[in-house]
Amino acid sequence: MEKTTTGLEGKIRTDELRRAFNSPFFPHVLATTSLGQEGLDFHVWCRQLLHWDLCSSPLDLEQREGRIQRFGGYAVRRVLAQNFKNRVQSCDAGVGSPWNVIANLVEHECSTDLSGLSPWWFYPGDQVDRIFIHLPQSRQIEKFQELSRQRWLYRLALGQPHQQDFIESVSRLPDDGRHQFALNLSAWKDDTG
Repeated sequence: MEKTTTGLEGKIRTDELRRAFNSPFFPHVLATTSLGQEGLDFHVWCRQLLHWDLCSSPLDLEQREGRIQRFGGYAVRRVLAQNFKNRVQSCDAGVGSPWNVIANLVEHECSTDLSGLSPWWFYPGDQVDRIFIHLPQSRQIEKFQELSRQRWLYRLALGQPHQQDFIESVSRLPDDGRHQFALNLSAWKDDTG
């Protein structure tokens, strides 16, 4: 395919690949360069991510893994289907889509989650499979663990004033001391009135 000055052909190709991959049918494997780590959502039918190489920054890692860790992603839906399948099977067949039944059950039972993240952003037991190729005797595993730790700090600092100062302060805490911190993404509520 020839590239024109508008770049439209490249956009069409990317959209076609995304649509084809976001189905329960073929292709089951999509290999991409770093171009695929931003702006494309593969969460609909994908829960495995293979890291062929390491990213250079925690932000790149967040972008890369964020392609399959999305709202209503496949990893979350698999666990919901497994946990609620018996209740869906016992429902009247005329109630419609099993997914609508699951969604109603889950929304009702998870309404106590004040963060608004459960059940569709995460649900107990959901898991994204990370496959990491590393050479024996290399330092890639330690580097990946450090990138994951830095990503945790990056997530914690979202929306904070003076983010770099905050990250430096928290990164000096011992590993067991960091577990007391969490980022609250729930809507702000004024309790004064």
